[in-house]
Amino acid sequence: MRPGRPRSSPDTWGLRQAWHLVGGSVFPLLALVASRQTVLLGLALAGAVFGAVDVLRLGSASVSAWTSQHIPMLREEERHRPTGSTYFVAGALVVFLVFDTSIAANAVLIQAVADPAAAVVGSRWGRHRWKRKSLEGSLAYLVAAIAAGSVLLPTYLGLGLPLLALAALVAAAFEFLPLPVDDNLRVPVLTAVVLATAQAIF
Repeated sequence: MRPGRPRSSPDTWGLRQAWHLVGGSVFPLLALVASRQTVLLGLALAGAVFGAVDVLRLGSASVSAWTSQHIPMLREEERHRPTGSTYFVAGALVVFLVFDTSIAANAVLIQAVADPAAAVVGSRWGRHRWKRKSLEGSLAYLVAAIAAGSVLLPTYLGLGLPLLALAALVAAAFEFLPLPVDDNLRVPVLTAVVLATAQAIF
């Protein structure tokens, strides 16, 4: 939900959003058909790969130059810190380790689907802005979050429609707020915390 496209070309910006949507959806959808252990193993392997690449490129000027040339999806600010993909996998690994699969899958899928939706709507039609966010982008995030959770609702009936709506609202709020931690990490984790708390109470 930037006030315009991030500092990359339009082609790579669109590719980045597609990567976020498709790559981020893999593990929560995998949880529908595979065991929890399989999902955790996949996340651990993905985290090891992304983490190793980040360590190499942040520690070596030559590797950093090579990745800048061959991985054009990198944002300017990611050239000096871990990528959003690394944060996303880290957040997904945390929620699948700590929380029930129903909660973890919803929290991760919401961020995978809703964040690129918010980026597209916010960059093209965002008019009412606060800091680097827009009201239009946040509304798109909320709608996409509800749609994402609805995909899992028939399987995870225990979560229920009220908690699905709560998850969408919470995720949209945590994505909108300018908190210091990368939203790909904070949104799934904080959403899962709120969902688990609400599920325990109600």
